[in-house]
Amino acid sequence: MKHTCVLVLLLSVLHPRVLFSQSSLQQTFYVALNGNDEWSGMLPAPGKSNTDGPFKTFGRAALKIEEWNTKGEMKEGGIQIIIRGGTYPIQQTIFLRAKHSGKANAPVVWKNYPGEKVQLVGGKEINGFHAITDSSAMKRVNDSYRKQVVELDLKSLGIYDFGTITNRGRPGLELFFNGKKMELARWPNEGWAKIADVPQTGELVNKGELPHMRFGLPVGRHYGRFTYDGERQNSWSHPEDIFLHGYWVWDWFDEFIQVQSIDTTTKEIFIKPPHSQYGYCKEQRYYAVNVLEELDQPGEWYLDRSSGLLFFWPPQALSSGKAFVSLLDAPMMQLDSTENVRVEGLSFAFSRGHGMVITGGRNNTVAGCTFNNLGDVAVKLE
Repeated sequence: MKHTCVLVLLLSVLHPRVLFSQSSLQQTFYVALNGNDEWSGMLPAPGKSNTDGPFKTFGRAALKIEEWNTKGEMKEGGIQIIIRGGTYPIQQTIFLRAKHSGKANAPVVWKNYPGEKVQLVGGKEINGFHAITDSSAMKRVNDSYRKQVVELDLKSLGIYDFGTITNRGRPGLELFFNGKKMELARWPNEGWAKIADVPQTGELVNKGELPHMRFGLPVGRHYGRFTYDGERQNSWSHPEDIFLHGYWVWDWFDEFIQVQSIDTTTKEIFIKPPHSQYGYCKEQRYYAVNVLEELDQPGEWYLDRSSGLLFFWPPQALSSGKAFVSLLDAPMMQLDSTENVRVEGLSFAFSRGHGMVITGGRNNTVAGCTFNNLGDVAVKLE
C-alpha cells in the first residue's frame, strides 16, 4: 500500500546544537569531501594513518543504511549521517528509497556537521575567464563595454549540455556569481517593448480565440510572426540564440518563445515553434534575452549555444567570488516511498530542476534546509 507522504517543512535555520542532538543508541556515520568510500565512515575526519575516516559520497552512506536494514542491525535510536562542511557537486539524483527508511523509534537522519555549512550544488564551478578573443563577438559587443566583458569556453570545461529555455518550464543553463543569479543580456534593460502588428498573411498557425475580438481580429490569430517598430532589432545577429519573454495575448499569462529569424526589411520577427499557447496580439508587451549586442551592463551574460562560448560582464572583480553554472535537470534529492527519514541543515542550490522530490512514504521531515537559485520548485510532493 502506498502511504501518503507527511512532510514538515521548516526553512528557518536551526541552531547547530539542536541539529546535532542524538541518542546514545544512535549510530553515526560521516561524509566528507576528503573522505573515502573504502573507509568505515565512522570517523568525522581522516585518521593520522589515513587508513580510516568518513565516506566520500552520499551513495556510500545510503548503501550503509541499506546494509543495516537488510541485516536487521538497525539500533533503537536509528542512524544519522553527518555531512562535513563544503560544496558537494551533485551530478545525479541522490535517491533514497524504502530500503533506506528508518523506524518510528529508529529514524534515519541526514544533517550537517555542527557549525559547518553543507551546500549541495546541481552545477559546476567555472574558472578561466579571459578578455574577448572571439572575432565575431568583438564585432557584436559595443566598443564602450568590450573591455568589461570576459569570455569562457564551456566546452573546454567539459560542459556540452546547455539545455533550453522552455515556454513555461525550466530555464536551461543559468549563471550565478557570488551566490546570485546573473541576468541574460536583455533589451530593453528595463520595461517592455510592444508588438507593432501581427501580419495576417501566410500559413495560418493559430485561428484565434473567438468570440474574443481585438483590433478587428480574433484574439491571438497569427501566421507565425509579428512586427516591431524602431531599428534596434535590426542589429541583432544570430537571432536563433534569442528568446523573448512576454505577455503575448493576456496580461495574466506569460511565456518564453524562441526567435527563428528576423527580416529587417519588413521588420518581422519569425518565431520558432512551439508558439505561444494563446497566439500573439498587437500592442502586447515583451522583452528579448540572450542578445550579445545588448550585453551592456554589469551582471549580464550571453551564451552562444553552437560554440559553447559564454560572455559575462562581472558585477564585481572575478577574484571576489565564485561563478557556477547549473547543469542538473533531475531532482537533487528524491525520497521514494521512504519512512521516518529526516533531512536537516542542508543547502540546495545552482540546479536546473527541483531541489527535492518526495514521492509516497510517510513521516518524512525536511527541517532547517535552504533552497535557492533553482530552476524549478524547492520541494515537490507527489
